[in-house]
Amino acid sequence: MATVLVIGSTGKVGRVVVDEALQRGHAVKAQTRNARRARRSLPDGAEVVEAAPADADALRPLVAGVDAVILTHGGDSDGENNFYAVIPALLEALGDSDTHISLMTAMNTSHSAGASASNYEFVEWKRRAERLVRVSGHPYTIVRPGWFGYQGPGDRQIDLRQGDLVTGQPGVDRRHIAQVLLEGALNPSGARRTVEVFSKAGAPLPTSRPCSPRRARTRMARLTACSTPTTCHWTKNRSACRTTSPACASDGGARICRTRASGTVCATVTTWICSSRSTPTSCGSNTPAAATSCST
Repeated sequence: MATVLVIGSTGKVGRVVVDEALQRGHAVKAQTRNARRARRSLPDGAEVVEAAPADADALRPLVAGVDAVILTHGGDSDGENNFYAVIPALLEALGDSDTHISLMTAMNTSHSAGASASNYEFVEWKRRAERLVRVSGHPYTIVRPGWFGYQGPGDRQIDLRQGDLVTGQPGVDRRHIAQVLLEGALNPSGARRTVEVFSKAGAPLPTSRPCSPRRARTRMARLTACSTPTTCHWTKNRSACRTTSPACASDGGARICRTRASGTVCATVTTWICSSRSTPTSCGSNTPAAATSCST
C-alpha cells in the first residue's frame, strides 16, 4: 500500500484522484486550506490535512513518509501565485527525498501564447512549473489533460498522446486524468514522462484492482507478492513473479523467490498479487541470500 499526498484535493480533478486512490487501497493525505469544508466533499478514508500549499514549512510535515505527491491545484487565474508558487515550496519541503511528483498542467502547455499571452498568462506559469519539476531531480510524471467533461458518452477509453500536437477542444473524463496521475506516480514505467490525456471511443482498458488473499486463492492461481504491492495483475505467463511498485523494484535484493510445491514465496510480503492460474502461493519472509530469480 502506497501513501500519496494530493495537493488540490477538493478541486474537480483532485476529488476524483482521492477517490481513485482510496479505491485502489492506498493511504491518502488530502491537502486543503479549509479542513472543515473539505471533509464535506471528500470520501471517507482520506486523511484531511490543512496547509497553505505555497508554504514550504506547512508542507514539510505533510510530505514526510509519502511515496508520491499528486498536484491537481490551481486554476486559470493568477498562474504565478495560485499555481507556480506551489512547486518551489513543495520542492523545498521534499528536500533530497526521492518522492515521486505527478503534476497536472494542461494541453498546449508547451506552446507559447505569443501575442495572446495577456489572456493566457496561466499557461506560461504552467510551463515554468513543468520545467522546474523536470530539473528538480525527483522522479516525475507530467499530465496534460484535455477539456474536462467534453468527452462523448461513448468515450470510455484513455487516449494518451505525446508531443503536445492536439488542438481544438478534445474532451477527457476526470476519472481518466486521475488514473493516469496515479499510474504515473506508482508505476516505475511512468517516471520522467510527459503525456497528454484525452478520452476516446471504446471499452475501458483493463486496470489494476485491489486483490485480497481470499479472492486470490479462489479466483486465481500462482500468486506473488513483494514489498508493498496492493493491486491485482493478470498475465498469461504462469511462472511470472511480477513487481508492482517502485519499492518492489528497488528493495536492494529482498525481492526473492524460491520454488515450493505450493508455488512461490517472496520476501517482505504484506499483500497478495495475482498472476496466473496455477497453484496459490504461500507468502512469507526470506533473506536476500536465498534465490534471486524473480522475473519481472
